[in-house]
Amino acid sequence: MSGVREAMAPPTDAVELADRRTLRQTLARMFRRRVVLIGTMLFVGLLVIAVFADLIAPADPLYMNVRSRLADPSGEAWLGTDHLGRDVASRLIYGARISLIAGFGSVVFSTVVGVLVGLFAGYFKTLDTVLMRVMDGLMSFPVILLAVALMAALGPTLLNVILALSAVYAPRTARIVRSAVLGIKQLPYVEAAEALGSRSGRILFLHVLPNCMSPIIVQATFIFAYAVQAEAALSFLGVGVPPSVPSWGSMLSEARLYMIQAPLLTIAPGLAIAATVLALNSIGDGLRDVLDPNYVDA
Repeated sequence: MSGVREAMAPPTDAVELADRRTLRQTLARMFRRRVVLIGTMLFVGLLVIAVFADLIAPADPLYMNVRSRLADPSGEAWLGTDHLGRDVASRLIYGARISLIAGFGSVVFSTVVGVLVGLFAGYFKTLDTVLMRVMDGLMSFPVILLAVALMAALGPTLLNVILALSAVYAPRTARIVRSAVLGIKQLPYVEAAEALGSRSGRILFLHVLPNCMSPIIVQATFIFAYAVQAEAALSFLGVGVPPSVPSWGSMLSEARLYMIQAPLLTIAPGLAIAATVLALNSIGDGLRDVLDPNYVDA
């Protein structure tokens, strides 16, 4: 009998070939839209800049030379210097690291918390009301206002920025996961697992959660973009990372008084924030199209 099963099983090489073909088809469908391809390339470039900032930056972002303050772009200072004589290009490069760390950390924490809350709220009726009312209470506050209040209580550090933004965006992930669980738990394979006596935890994490991954992945990309923007806003308001840490938001805040004398001080970090958010949103749109079960390949 085992010999028959082995004969009926597909060869390993055939399975690997089919998986590679499926992956190529998925990537081709995702990058068919030029804006998605450009956004992905832009994000990869930003990621490389953030990881290798120590090697790419032409100068120390904290080094001050008041004699060369508000200098024009040159070979030594690619984007000029700010009001304290610090190299703008170096601060912009190191600011990419801060923004991406804040965004990635917020995505991880908010996704983990949101997924757990959404799973339990959607599957267990007794927990649904309590958990979702707490989430609704958090969502009733404006994003920046709640983040500013949390930062005022926690203090200005990068870790606290991540925690504050995670608390802000976790309810949105929880609501999306809950809505997906409410539909999935009615499907026959979940009911069959319950009838066979499987434990609730096994059903949630082996049967329900894998089928919720599509909306979770798409939501994570959008939260990444929102978190980058929110971190810049917090730093602009002076409640984000400490002033000694190069950040795009703090660069914008410090450059407000010199917009006429040195407009590049505001243009450079503003374009960096816009480019990062645009790249992440385009990636999210591409993933949404590919992971949507109703996607039609035109």
